[in-house]
Amino acid sequence: MSRWYMDISIVNNNSKLLRSIDDEVKCITLISENEYLIICTNGKIFCVDDKSSTEIGIEESAIGTILFNGKYYIASPTKLYLLENKQLKEQLSFSNQCSVIAASNDKIFVGLDGKIVKVYNEEFKEEKEFDIPEIVDIKCNGNTAVIITKKGTEIISAISYESLSPIYFSGGRMKVYGIPNSCCITPDGDYVLVGTENGKITSLVKDDTQFTFYAHCNRETNTTYKVSSINYYKENVIISTGMDGDINAWNLKDKDIISSVQTKEEIICGSIMNGTFAYATKGKDKYNIFTLEIEQLLNEVKKVPNHEKKTNRSRRKNDAIEEDKPKNMKEKKEKMVNRRLKKKTREVPEVEENFSNEIDSSSDNDEEDIRKKPSKHRSSPVKAKSGLFVFIISFEPQELINFKKAIYKHELFGITTKIEKANVIVNKHGQRTAEVLDAILRNIPIVEEKWVLESHKKMAVEPFEPYLMKDKFPALSHTTFDKSLLQNKTVGIYGGLKIRDYIIKKWIEQIGGKFATRAKYSDILLVGKSMFASDATRRTEGFAVKEEWLYDCISEMKFINPKSYLVDGVLKKEKENELTLEKPVAEQVKASSSHKSRSSHHTHLGEKKEKQNSAIIETKEEKGVSSIVAMEEENKK
Repeated sequence: MSRWYMDISIVNNNSKLLRSIDDEVKCITLISENEYLIICTNGKIFCVDDKSSTEIGIEESAIGTILFNGKYYIASPTKLYLLENKQLKEQLSFSNQCSVIAASNDKIFVGLDGKIVKVYNEEFKEEKEFDIPEIVDIKCNGNTAVIITKKGTEIISAISYESLSPIYFSGGRMKVYGIPNSCCITPDGDYVLVGTENGKITSLVKDDTQFTFYAHCNRETNTTYKVSSINYYKENVIISTGMDGDINAWNLKDKDIISSVQTKEEIICGSIMNGTFAYATKGKDKYNIFTLEIEQLLNEVKKVPNHEKKTNRSRRKNDAIEEDKPKNMKEKKEKMVNRRLKKKTREVPEVEENFSNEIDSSSDNDEEDIRKKPSKHRSSPVKAKSGLFVFIISFEPQELINFKKAIYKHELFGITTKIEKANVIVNKHGQRTAEVLDAILRNIPIVEEKWVLESHKKMAVEPFEPYLMKDKFPALSHTTFDKSLLQNKTVGIYGGLKIRDYIIKKWIEQIGGKFATRAKYSDILLVGKSMFASDATRRTEGFAVKEEWLYDCISEMKFINPKSYLVDGVLKKEKENELTLEKPVAEQVKASSSHKSRSSHHTHLGEKKEKQNSAIIETKEEKGVSSIVAMEEENKK
């Protein structure tokens, strides 16, 4: 059982033993009603049902099985076999050693040599190849492939082969606490789940921040167990198994555990088909294959009210104690508990409105309790009477605690951690962050802390205008942002910027610019700090500038002269001379870029004419030489 979570419903293990075999099991698949395909690592394959068992095999070891276009295929390190009428037929051969295999609706993804992923179409012809080092596992849904490696995760569209990582990593860089070893993607693609060697499951959420389940961890003994499989069931429910012998059901939407089934042996693998969960365990001498009905597991949990979710052991213990107590003792205990609760509610300390930096011992204790309690991923219990939700930026830790307490107390505003759901940004120290720039382009007001304090005093929402941070962000003086700020200009990226590339691209397009796929053709090239040592001025026909240029343009909502932002390089002085103050800078940038394209075009034509002229001269010289040689030969005769 995952000892990390205290309130877990333990469900009786009603698993049925399907078969016991001597060979090590690699994976299990349900191929028809009551018929299972058991793949062993040594190449043995068993087709098992309630009445009979058929053994077939391949000469090599087995890698895994896939369902592709309604048919089942089995992969070995060098070949792919079609399973039909309990017989194997060779379908495809691999040039390299196959280590993992998965299939989408119309594509097969094969991991070769642990560093190459090849994609095959419905005709089993190679269509695409990716270089991805240290491949661990591959999983697919209808149109998306998830490739996990020892160093991270790649998410690729199975249709266009474009990377979908920016969509899933929008909450920041992926944090997986441990070495990844298993994965799963939901059919709708909203969740990508990555299991690790140390018992954790990280969930990447589409267009949202990630969260982690401590799936197979024991807080009491400080031990962790490998996640052996992750399977999606339905309605945001997943089933995980671990080497601790537990089968856990999780709710992705509630971010919490539903129930747990305890077995007595390590679980090697598992799969779900038609509401049945089949899994293999490692016994002392043999490998055992069991089946478990998932609905039976979930229905038993629904019968237990939430406030009565306890382990069987603690429930039996409490029942025994209650039976021994006389009725008057029960009444005394209830009165005592009620008295304590009333006293506790009367002694709730008042929250100061000045949000001072002084250390509050009670808040420290609260924080300590929060750290001790297991994470249940509960949302903030804030009622927003005004209907407005605030996004908080640049508060010190203790200031943030006191500020949130005040909001919880008055319940005038709510708190959100998603910029797209915020109605107002509260920026205490006026820091310029990615969220602030995004808020400017979303027309979200950015106000001082005082706006909240004054609203709390009057218990009514104060107007934003007097509290807008226009001195820090002049763009707030505009009612809307300028959608033609970078009109007819192309902006590119060279090197790693402080903000992710897909966000920069979105901002550039929001203010009328075009994103350059190649640095060479950029009117303005944003250069990351890591590339300052490289001469970026020779990488583009336009102006190579520091990335702060774009951030300042958005903060002030105007096109700023890039002259003071130019990075060092051979062509820096030449670019400085181009940027004169005789006419608007924006027109100069446009003119210089068009002049570059025209001059390069004329240069290309000139070079072409020179080549043609030289070719004509060479042919004439060759003709002259040949005629002279002929005359000399006649004279000899």
